[in-house]
Amino acid sequence: MNATNLTSFIAPPNLTSLSHPGNLDPAFLGAFRGCSSLSNVVLNEGLEMITNQCFSGCTSLTTIDIPSTVTKLASNTSFTEGSYSVFYGCSALQTVTGGEGIIVLGPSAFNGCSNLRSISDIDFSQITHIGELCFKEC
Repeated sequence: MNATNLTSFIAPPNLTSLSHPGNLDPAFLGAFRGCSSLSNVVLNEGLEMITNQCFSGCTSLTTIDIPSTVTKLASNTSFTEGSYSVFYGCSALQTVTGGEGIIVLGPSAFNGCSNLRSISDIDFSQITHIGELCFKEC
C-alpha cells in the first residue's frame, strides 16, 4: 500500500481477511505495510486471519484490538515469504487486546515491537503454534 499519510482505518463489517491479493511479489505483501502514520485501526468481528506483513512498519500504531474471530496471525506456520511479520517493526506498539480465538502466532509476528508491554485476552493455553522469532526484540 505504502500510504504513509494514512492515519486511520475502520474495517467494513464483511471483511474476513487482511492479506495479499494472491501475488507473493514483495511489492504486494502487507495490506498496510509501511503506513508509518497509521495510529488508529478498528477491526471487525468476523475477521478470521491477519497475515502477510499486514501492519509491518506501522511505526505509529500504539494499540490494536484483535477480534475474537481471528484465529491466525500468519497464513501458515513455516517461515516463508509472505507468511510472517504481521506486526514486524511496529516499534510504538504497546498494547494488544482481544484475540481470544487465536491459535497460531506466526514467525516474527511481533518481531521488533520494542515497546510491547501488554498482551491481554489471548489464551496462550490454546495456542497450537508460536513461530520462530515471534517475540524477538520485544
